[in-house]
Amino acid sequence: MTTLPKITKKQQEIIRFLYTFRFLNRIQIQALLKHKDYRRINEWLKDLTEKEYLNRIYSNTFIGKTIPAVYYVGINGIRYLKTLEQYPESQIRKLYREDKREDSFIERSMFLAEICLQLGKATDEKKVFKVATKTDLADPGYWYNFLTEYNVDMIFIKESRTGKSMPKYYIVQYLDSSLPRLSCLKRIRKCFELYLSSEWESETDKPFPLLLFVCEKLPTLIHLKRYTRRLFNEEYEDLDDLKFQFTTKDQVLESGFTSEIWEEIKS
Repeated sequence: MTTLPKITKKQQEIIRFLYTFRFLNRIQIQALLKHKDYRRINEWLKDLTEKEYLNRIYSNTFIGKTIPAVYYVGINGIRYLKTLEQYPESQIRKLYREDKREDSFIERSMFLAEICLQLGKATDEKKVFKVATKTDLADPGYWYNFLTEYNVDMIFIKESRTGKSMPKYYIVQYLDSSLPRLSCLKRIRKCFELYLSSEWESETDKPFPLLLFVCEKLPTLIHLKRYTRRLFNEEYEDLDDLKFQFTTKDQVLESGFTSEIWEEIKS
C-alpha cells in the first residue's frame, strides 16, 4: 500500500473541493476556503502539486495564459480520496482522465463553481442557499440522483432562516457553445417530461422546482425561449406550476446569479 506524503487538513479540504468541482483556479479555491491570505493558499497549492496530490494546467492554449492557475486532482489526490471510502468508485475513476479534458469542460466546471460561490455570498441573516453539484447528484445514494437522467448541472434550495416562508427549489442547467442546438432543445423537452411524470414529487415530496437555464451565447437563449414558448402554446397547455427562466453567462458574471437577470417563460 502506497504511503501518502503528509498534508494539512486545509490541503485535504482543497482536494475534496476539486473532487466536487473538478477544476478550480486559485481565486476560487481561496474563496471556498474563506481564507484571506493568498500567499498561504499559493504555498499549499505548490506543496500539493509537488507531492502530486494536484496537477496544474500550464498550457498556453487555454484562454491564452491561464492566470490565475487552474488545478485538478492528481494521482496522490485520487489515492487520498479512495482512503476516505465515502465517494463512489465510478466518480473517482473519472479523475484519471482529467488531463485529457477539453477546454470547454474546464471552463464549464469553473463557471458552475462560480455560481456556487455567488450563492454562498448571497446567503445572509434572512436566507440560506443549499447547493448540490453534478458530482453530488451522480452518487447513487444521493436523494436527487434520479435527476442525472435529465442532465441537471446543479440543484439548490433557498431557505428562510426565520421559517416564515417555504423552501424554494431550483434546477440549473448550463448550455455552453459546444452543445449542439438539437441537444439544447432536447433538454427543454426533457424538463416537460420530468414535470408530467410526477417523478420529482414522488421522489422528494416537494413542490416542483423552478427551471433555470444559463446559456453561454445570446442566440442560444433566444432560440430556446422561442422553442419553450411554442411547446407551451402547441403541446403543453395549462401547466401552471411549470416555469422556465433564461439568462446568459455574461449576465451572471457581470450582474450576479441572484440579480434581476432572468427572463421567464410559462404557460
